[in-house]
Amino acid sequence: EDEVYMFGGMHCIWRYIDNNDNNFSKQVYKYNVSNNTWISLEDMPTYLVEFSLVQSNDVILLIGGMIVTENKPGKPIYTPNTVIYAFDYVNNFWTSVDKYSYNTAGGGCAALYDDLLFFITLDYNSVYNNVWVKSLLDFC
Repeated sequence: EDEVYMFGGMHCIWRYIDNNDNNFSKQVYKYNVSNNTWISLEDMPTYLVEFSLVQSNDVILLIGGMIVTENKPGKPIYTPNTVIYAFDYVNNFWTSVDKYSYNTAGGGCAALYDDLLFFITLDYNSVYNNVWVKSLLDFC
């Protein structure tokens, strides 16, 4: 279909609004290109930045990134996300489908090939990155 999805993140990387969670968003929106409309969908389960998304059938998988654990003005605190979330965009709900043990430190990328999910983590504290491969049949 002619739809585009927008998933949370940071409102503005160089300007922090206040001490609340207003700098970051869990909001999910769907834009319909044909009729030029935005629809608000179910919020993401947590505040995340620098994550990867891949789509399989009627599910969008959210992988990696950093969880915003504290929103300090000018210097938020992050922890690595180790949960894979699935967003069923047809029925508008989130589920936690799997975990992994790699420290992503933000960034990384995800890709699908046949029924395999590849996730390449980016670890700023190491010269090595991890490649994680999982069958989609395990959770989609």
